[in-house]
Amino acid sequence: MTFLRALSLAGAFICVACKVVVLPSALSYHIRQHNNTRISVDINQLNKITEDEGILDEWPSIPAAPPVQYEGLVVEEGFSCPFCSCVFGAWKSLANHAREEHAQSLSERDSSIRRVHIQRFGRGVSFKTPFEVKLRALQLQSSQADYLEAMRKDLNARPSLPSSEVDHRHISPWHITTRWHLYLDNRDISEALALITIPKEDDPLFFLVACVKTYMQAIYDTIPHTSEVCRQILNTDIQTEDLNHTPFSQHQMEDTLRAYSRLVLQLLCFLLRGEADLVLPDAVSQALAGLRCSLNMEVDDATSAIHCLLLALWTQNWCSTQANPFPDPTVRFVIHTQLNRDGSLKGPKDVTGIFAKLVYNMRLVFLKECHRLSAEDPAHPSHAVAARSLRLWFTIGQESTFHSLRSLQHRASSIVVSTQNEPNMKWKDGSNFTTLIYLGHEVSL
Repeated sequence: MTFLRALSLAGAFICVACKVVVLPSALSYHIRQHNNTRISVDINQLNKITEDEGILDEWPSIPAAPPVQYEGLVVEEGFSCPFCSCVFGAWKSLANHAREEHAQSLSERDSSIRRVHIQRFGRGVSFKTPFEVKLRALQLQSSQADYLEAMRKDLNARPSLPSSEVDHRHISPWHITTRWHLYLDNRDISEALALITIPKEDDPLFFLVACVKTYMQAIYDTIPHTSEVCRQILNTDIQTEDLNHTPFSQHQMEDTLRAYSRLVLQLLCFLLRGEADLVLPDAVSQALAGLRCSLNMEVDDATSAIHCLLLALWTQNWCSTQANPFPDPTVRFVIHTQLNRDGSLKGPKDVTGIFAKLVYNMRLVFLKECHRLSAEDPAHPSHAVAARSLRLWFTIGQESTFHSLRSLQHRASSIVVSTQNEPNMKWKDGSNFTTLIYLGHEVSL
């Protein structure tokens, strides 16, 4: 009787081969219909199974509420009547029912009609009435799925020890190289996140939103009108005359600049809100004070102040010391963008995009300075000459923000490529390749 299943939920035997309910009184006859079985029914054993499972010699009643699907019965897709609880396996049957029972005309495009999963107890006219069910894979969570989800939470948990006492084996290779966890030690997480939040209308810095948008768009629009040699110089990372033949250019999607501008806005807010915690050179301090004053002036004044501040910030030698291991405000800003609300730090795959956006924004700022120098300074008669005079600050090999960001970007990318992650999905054991466990959740085909 291996092809029969006693299902206590349905209160009946289910033939696995036919996928229908079989009553105990009809069991002998039903088995004889399978000519290749050659199985005889032991009445005593049948009575014992029937009694133990509480199976009655009558057809199960249609469930009042959608149950979890019965194993062994076929699951089909059907339609639910929008006027009553009836379900149907065919659209034509639903349309006839609505017309005859509810005097309503339905269209297949009617949004009130739900598509549901249905099962039937039998094939006969009296027993093939369909009823709605819930898929088992969507209702039940396996021990494997629970284990994966618990393990993922443990991996993302932040150590409770002070950073000076944490075993390096508890820290990811990425954070061992950056030492960013040391910077965040003993800092209030909510205050750290508040430094980079986008200002709202009631915020004194809200004026910056429009100013940054205007500033970035104005520079962005000059790219097509800049000499190709200048753009090639801007897009070359090292001090060499063998220039990158792909010039600095605009994005393919028009909306991309918005995400890049958002990062500049957050950086400026970080500088204005967190100035007291920063050790800044005189040139940067003066430019920051100029930006703070310009918030009460016109947009043109503010955009000029933004350019002066970013240029001063990104043309400085930022050297680490024992007292100040993270002197560069831009690197500090990046650390704040990687902070989760629970105090943990994001992985290397989450920061590469931040570095790429900041590098592009730096080249935009230097592009604007190239235009300004070629227009105002006779010593820089062209965009290319101006770009060469600024190359020290957008190439690697110098203690600068650009060098730090590019170095961190390459390091993060290398770790992401070389690190083997835990599997995102696996086939559930015993499911015959019909059920996946994806990110700790079961997905059934």
